[in-house]
Amino acid sequence: MMKEFMARLGKPTPSFFKSLRNIGLAVGAVGTALITAPVVLPAAVVTLGGYLVVTGSVMGIVAQTATEKNYLQKRVNGKFSKGYIYED
Repeated sequence: MMKEFMARLGKPTPSFFKSLRNIGLAVGAVGTALITAPVVLPAAVVTLGGYLVVTGSVMGIVAQTATEKNYLQKRVNGKFSKGYIYED
């Protein structure tokens, strides 16, 4: 299962999910900036920063694992064959 997940990360990602991944990275960066701010911030703001980091990380990983519809893998003799498979 972990090999399939890691292989999925290297497959082509649709453009919508690329944008979503970039938004997730930005949300995580804002959260990190709030957590590591050199000034004293209220506890609620620091907690919000932690939530933003987790949200951005989850958005990025979920968006990265999305693959194009016609890009499939078939298990052949216990191994995966890669390539585009077009359905009729």
